[in-house]
Amino acid sequence: MAKKVEFQNTSQFIFRLTSERLRKKKEKLNSERLKNKEKKLTDYNIAGFSSKKNYDDAESYQREYDINVISKIMVNDQKDKKTKYLIPAKYYTQLANVLEFSSIHEMLWGSEEEIKQYLEDMFFQIFQDGINSNNIIIKTSFTDLAYNLNEVVTDVPQFIYNNIKKELNDEFLDFTKAINVTNLIFQIAETNEWIFDERTSKVLDGTEFNEYLGFKKLNDALENFSEKKIVPLLKIELIKLL
Repeated sequence: MAKKVEFQNTSQFIFRLTSERLRKKKEKLNSERLKNKEKKLTDYNIAGFSSKKNYDDAESYQREYDINVISKIMVNDQKDKKTKYLIPAKYYTQLANVLEFSSIHEMLWGSEEEIKQYLEDMFFQIFQDGINSNNIIIKTSFTDLAYNLNEVVTDVPQFIYNNIKKELNDEFLDFTKAINVTNLIFQIAETNEWIFDERTSKVLDGTEFNEYLGFKKLNDALENFSEKKIVPLLKIELIKLL
């Protein structure tokens, strides 16, 4: 029997939002092009070619970006091995540049204002994943707080979110920018020098520290975030009830 994937609901929520963000950006650019009587932006253009014919006529080594992968990213199709994590890291810069995002972080996670807008719905996914997690630290923290709140509030996830939303927003914004990610770096006290832990950073291929968290192993990153950042917030809320 396959091992249950942790935080699947949350990662799928993020992938869906990202795919929608890419489609909407493409639609916006095409609307502007239409007003300027310019040709529409196609997936072939995103792949770096002026037309389907030029793409088809190109040698395989010249097709750095696969049109099929780009098409699947746009509709949130993760069935292909290459789109298991929605966007392969090698596509980040190309997509962000052609679709005119201000940064790779904005493309993957949205602007800071957008993050504030979807944070509540995302927390509800985290709550569901936390309650059902195989991680005993996360599961216990979520279920203990929910158990103690069930008798005093009607909507437990909403109540928790309302109480921690400011701290959660700050922590999650840092998370999306790969700031202070636990276990990725360690400090040599004598020299105050920061060293990357290569054994761990390889797992997060496509991540630029202090810039953006890539999507490879997003489930693991979300589990780590929930245990190290959300659980302490829930413990504070539990203490208030005791």
